[in-house]
Amino acid sequence: MKKVVTIQDISGFGKCSLTVALPIISAMGVSLSVVPTAVLSTHTAIDGYTYHDLTADIPFFTKHYKELGLIFDTIYTGFLASPKQIDLIIEFFKTFNAKIVVDPVMGDQGKLYNCFDKDMIAQFKKLLPFADIITPNITEALFLLDKSYAEEKNAIDENYIKQILRQLSEKGPKKVVITGIELDNGQVSVFVYDRDADSFSFFGHDKVDAHFPGTGDVFCSTLVGSLTKGIDIHNSAKIAASFVHSAIVATVKAGSNPLFGLNFEPQLKNFFVTQ
Repeated sequence: MKKVVTIQDISGFGKCSLTVALPIISAMGVSLSVVPTAVLSTHTAIDGYTYHDLTADIPFFTKHYKELGLIFDTIYTGFLASPKQIDLIIEFFKTFNAKIVVDPVMGDQGKLYNCFDKDMIAQFKKLLPFADIITPNITEALFLLDKSYAEEKNAIDENYIKQILRQLSEKGPKKVVITGIELDNGQVSVFVYDRDADSFSFFGHDKVDAHFPGTGDVFCSTLVGSLTKGIDIHNSAKIAASFVHSAIVATVKAGSNPLFGLNFEPQLKNFFVTQ
């Protein structure tokens, strides 16, 4: 079996991070190991959450996995608990020879998440030279380029996004995927750039007037599973975008509380279990 190790938090309630990555990647027929970065009672968009930082544990995971001789095809990073974890994750990258996918989870809708400050942006930039692929949303992409979403949002069109993709790729990753781009056509799109082929692609779906925490985690977990199975970046992004759209439609149809995350579970069988 192909093997992924993911470095991110686990939230007890609210579908995101490891509670998303584990079922999706497993359903795709890929083995998943984990390095937890924090334990939360809920994701950070739900008031009153508890938060336990696991920074001190990461070196022990690295050491033990090395002693066991574990080999991974892909390393996938998501939500990190603090800037102090960045150097520990770089050490993990250096210890295991694998494809590296970095999801620079920092914020959305033009703002940093309330548990972070600007130091997190500076630290995330240190991961870019090690990454083969990065998957920021448009807010995070602009943060990584020291641009303000509030100042840039009116300039965002297809040509602007292509410039941003190239600028991010120049910082290290050969492949860049930007999610959550709203264009004038009423769709929310995913844009992809592959520097080796100098090729672009994009996939759009009609916008739903609701915000679903964890959507990026559903997308990136699906993307990572597809890439690890040998599917190219453009088709992997297309599969991930389609899966997310199907989950959004199912969640809206069910009338579920958007704050609790996407109803992706009923879609797993149709998309992945039979593949």
